[in-house]
Amino acid sequence: MSRRATARKICQALLYSLSAWLCASIHAQASRADESSIVPLSYEVVKIQLESRLTGPEASLRFSRDGVNHSESGERGAYPFLHPLEGQEFSLLRGFGMVNDEVWKKEFFHPGIDFAAAEGSPVLAAASGRVSRSGYTAGYGLFLMLDHGSFSTLYSHLRKDLAVKRGQSVKVGQRIGSVGSTGMTTGPLLHYEIRLSKSKNGKLYAVNPADFLDLASKAGPKGSAATLAFGADVVLPSLTRKAGTFTLSYPVEEGPLQESGPASAFPLLHPLGKGNHIVDTGFGPRLNPFTKKREFHTGIDIVSRWGARVYASGSGSIAKIGYESGYGNYMIIRHGKLVSLYSHLKDTSGFKVGQKVNAGDCIGQIGNTGATTGPHLHFEIRLVTDIDSGFKEAVKQLCDPALFLSWGAEGSGD
Repeated sequence: MSRRATARKICQALLYSLSAWLCASIHAQASRADESSIVPLSYEVVKIQLESRLTGPEASLRFSRDGVNHSESGERGAYPFLHPLEGQEFSLLRGFGMVNDEVWKKEFFHPGIDFAAAEGSPVLAAASGRVSRSGYTAGYGLFLMLDHGSFSTLYSHLRKDLAVKRGQSVKVGQRIGSVGSTGMTTGPLLHYEIRLSKSKNGKLYAVNPADFLDLASKAGPKGSAATLAFGADVVLPSLTRKAGTFTLSYPVEEGPLQESGPASAFPLLHPLGKGNHIVDTGFGPRLNPFTKKREFHTGIDIVSRWGARVYASGSGSIAKIGYESGYGNYMIIRHGKLVSLYSHLKDTSGFKVGQKVNAGDCIGQIGNTGATTGPHLHFEIRLVTDIDSGFKEAVKQLCDPALFLSWGAEGSGD
């Protein structure tokens, strides 16, 4: 090789090394700048309180900042009451406040909560809002920040498969990303923070996320973290039996309700009769198979063959028969304060509104009508407290049908 060719190769190598060094230096500076802009200079812990019981579609909060008391109200879903890993398996790895770091051997303020979860677990928006920031820092790794008005939430150590982008509006319960292990972490986890949105002089007004989650769980069934995202009110009844008489108690906002009667008066029988039946989708939050979005599943889906008989779960009268694009052919039976709904039926011919049915009567057959991926029965139980007004589809005081079916199978109360 000639001297000229050798010199050319040496120059190219030097230029390549210089270029790589400059790129790394610029990236490091950008990372540090991004880090300093997301990590505050100092912290002030802010406590939040509910001004009234967390019921209905609104929440009223009170908090203090810089010695000034603030009070505001808004839609419940606009505040971070939902757990960002709702419906997933997770464990608490590190709490909020002063912690001792075993790696760095020092104490520091931890402004959020760390949850250990499986890599790729869906991360949900804790409240409705807008993606105000996204980026990467050496400490936080890949992160997203959502603006909810007075509050912001931050989700970090995310995987690269982000589901939203900066400036995008999101709904509470919407998937925004996945649990990852980016940044300074020894394994897959979600670091979750709640902040007051307006900071001064680089100070972070940090809110313990557990405060919001505890308020949601203590608010009762109508304010539970599982239902806040979806506007569904879950009623958790209790059942007792004495001398063949069943008594159901319903803890609802209107006051404690009770009704008594024989077992047949309540929807306790399995709507597909005796046998081993497969519940394909349970009651509660789930991923809609068509929209691929998180929603609240208002009943249970029981898989069986097309044409299999469907039976009345309890004695009562037919309150409604109809067809909807989602439910397909459906029937609703009233049982006192409760109603049971059977949908995706093959047809509802031969029945009429007001007709009396007994527990165990055949009321139809499994079909594939409406929005369904295959033959199955969608079965719901709802509580209708205002009996005089008649059944209303808008009533969404829901009960988990699996609880009633377990009582029926046991043949006894709690």
